Amino acid sequence: MRILIADDDLVSRLAMEDVLRECAPEELLTAADGLSAWALLNGDKPIDLVCLDVRMPPPDGLQLAERIRASVRLRRLPVMLITSTADRDTAMRAARLELQGFVVKPVGAETSARIRRALDALDASILEPTARSVARLRIDEDRHRRSSAPRSRRAMAPSERSSSRRPRPAATHR
Repeated sequence: MRILIADDDLVSRLAMEDVLRECAPEELLTAADGLSAWALLNGDKPIDLVCLDVRMPPPDGLQLAERIRASVRLRRLPVMLITSTADRDTAMRAARLELQGFVVKPVGAETSARIRRALDALDASILEPTARSVARLRIDEDRHRRSSAPRSRRAMAPSERSSSRRPRPAATHR
């Protein structure tokens, strides 16, 4: 999993990196402004989650989220706002963009749990239902259950993590 953090404040970026390492990403990318983040989003390697600060050099986090939602290639990309700006207008704009989360700084242990829940919800929304998988693969349900049982990423050895990548929505990263 590749996660992008866009925040103009170095201390905030470092704090977010610490929190997101608990989600066991393969790679954490950082950007100090919206333009750099947009360039990374349009790079060759797909991003799996974007965490944006609202107030940063243009485009700001909300403007960048609007660009992401307007892009055919990126519109389904999970986006979270991690910000000290918790006013009503900001929260309403974020809600209209159907973001995966709105976290008010300072970030802490509960932040990584919220991010994990958002990623799990994404997985649940893109994974094939059990009955359809069993029929398509022509396997019995117990075998399917054993092979698809969730395993704690923290309990896995680092060598196992690379083989347990989250599935990416096909339309999102082409």
